[in-house]
Amino acid sequence: MSSRRSWKHQEFVAHGSKVTCAALGKKSGRVLATGGEDMKVNMWSVDKPNCIMSLSGHQTPIACVRFGPNEDLVVAGSQSGSLKVWDLNQAKIVRTLTGHKAAVKSLDFFPYGEYLASAAVDSLVKLWDLRRKGCIMTYQGHSGPVNSLKFSPDARWLVSASDDTTVRLWDLSAGKELRQFSGHYGPVNQIEYHPSEYLLASGSNDRTVNFWDLEKFALVSASEAATAQVRAILFHPDGEVLFSATQDYLHVFSWEPSRTHDTLVVGWGKVADIAISQDELLGISYQQGSVQVHVVDLKQVAPFGVPPPPTRGNASNVAAVSPEPQRPIRRPPTGTRRNFVRSASTATKLKEETEGEAPSADEEGNDITNRADIRSPEEYRQVFQQPVKPKSNNAHRNSPAAHKPAADLPSMVGNMNLITQEFSKPSGLNVADFLPKSDSRSAPKSARALCAKLQEGHLTMVQVFTSRLHNLEVVRAMWSPSSIRVGLTAAIDTKDQAILVDILDHVLNHRTQLWNLEVCALLVPHLKNIVGSKYDAHVRVGCDSLKIILKNFGDVIKSSVGASSMGGVDLSREERIEKCRICLDHLLDVRRLLEEKKSQVSGKLSNTFRELKVLIDRLDC
Repeated sequence: MSSRRSWKHQEFVAHGSKVTCAALGKKSGRVLATGGEDMKVNMWSVDKPNCIMSLSGHQTPIACVRFGPNEDLVVAGSQSGSLKVWDLNQAKIVRTLTGHKAAVKSLDFFPYGEYLASAAVDSLVKLWDLRRKGCIMTYQGHSGPVNSLKFSPDARWLVSASDDTTVRLWDLSAGKELRQFSGHYGPVNQIEYHPSEYLLASGSNDRTVNFWDLEKFALVSASEAATAQVRAILFHPDGEVLFSATQDYLHVFSWEPSRTHDTLVVGWGKVADIAISQDELLGISYQQGSVQVHVVDLKQVAPFGVPPPPTRGNASNVAAVSPEPQRPIRRPPTGTRRNFVRSASTATKLKEETEGEAPSADEEGNDITNRADIRSPEEYRQVFQQPVKPKSNNAHRNSPAAHKPAADLPSMVGNMNLITQEFSKPSGLNVADFLPKSDSRSAPKSARALCAKLQEGHLTMVQVFTSRLHNLEVVRAMWSPSSIRVGLTAAIDTKDQAILVDILDHVLNHRTQLWNLEVCALLVPHLKNIVGSKYDAHVRVGCDSLKIILKNFGDVIKSSVGASSMGGVDLSREERIEKCRICLDHLLDVRRLLEEKKSQVSGKLSNTFRELKVLIDRLDC
């Protein structure tokens, strides 16, 4: 028994009609949701044979189902394109969303906040605000059904995979496509982010898994071709390997370098989803009205353990091409790829374009039809209901809360004269002395409230700098030493003048060899706005850039624009003349601006204005 690598754990009848979809909860790996042609979503617990709860309300068969990150919510999409979200803790429906015109194929919850993403056969990806009960953004670009989508762990990106063989990365703050990955030769079925690194995996009908670097936006490696199309993929929680599930097989891959650690014959048929629970990998599949749950013992799988030698008793669990016995290994960190920052405070602000969606014929929400039928009350309380902890003034005496930082225990430090190591409070100082005087009745009573009050005036700036940092990271990812035009275009597209000023001040103005006529023609139209800025620092940077252009390219601009026409067609010459004309037109606009602003400046900046005017005057033909 101990040498078994995989086995069928249970099989049960899930619906009275055909099962159409199934999903495991990724947090615990022990809860299961199934959808069927009977238009119901049934909730199960692995190890328990009976249905815990049945959710009804859809008017067409269920096409897709997904748990929330904490397994307290579940969303189901129907064949008609509508979505329904249920709160499992309260056993009730919370939202009905309509907008897709075809069957829903994939769903994912936003890591922070009440948002939801959906993808469908209509080739659209939609972003929903669960508070407003509506679609706030539709991403268009795929030319075929969208099979999978995922939010990034830091909640800045959304990635989608389609039958059109592409994987597309969407920037949530800009509301547009950031990058398209093309490398598969068949429909892409599954995508998965690495739990920590800027790495993305995609599984396809071409039987391979591709690994993509999200810093360089480049292919890292591709796996060996598997036995059949890739149906589900999942990174190990430690990020050491990736599990790829195909029909009847499980493959274990690493990517730097590309390597197949193990291949198991599991016999789970057309697997629908996989999840990890402790040292076990669970896979679910369905056929007609039945659902099967298979278990793989990861302690018997390379590289986490040494596979047992093939014997008659366990021959069905040995890989078709058995790997060489190997000692357990741990993949060392790459050291070159950044990690995702998981924090609600750094989550990007989503770009929203509220869309009015007409209710579909499926349902606009009849509360009578939206029911949660609890079949097993005892198991429901154990699995889905969160226990409510009684409040007590003395509860902290014997609870772990007594060891939390003072900021989390306002009731404990209110009347005690103590200094906690976590709070690092200087002795003899009173925080109230540093706060604005206010009515004592409305004054904050706790350390957390005091911190919140101090932060009130800074939240806007925090959001501004967070957004700016994200934009700079995008520009950095697109910057290429051989051609800086792409990076500069990305900086201009952010519509954030400070980003362009940073690049000019810290890169281009110190490395004049990067300048050429193409860069000049691209930047000169924006330098006028920078010189006209209300910030002196921006004006100085803009002036420095203009001086570089005028001193290095002024003569070229003047001679090219003033040159007489020659016979024949010289495309490179015509292109150079066009760039010079663009530069000249905008430089003359800058001169007019300098004339208008010269009375408003003084000192060194005034001298800079005069110097620029003299340099521009030389361009007059």
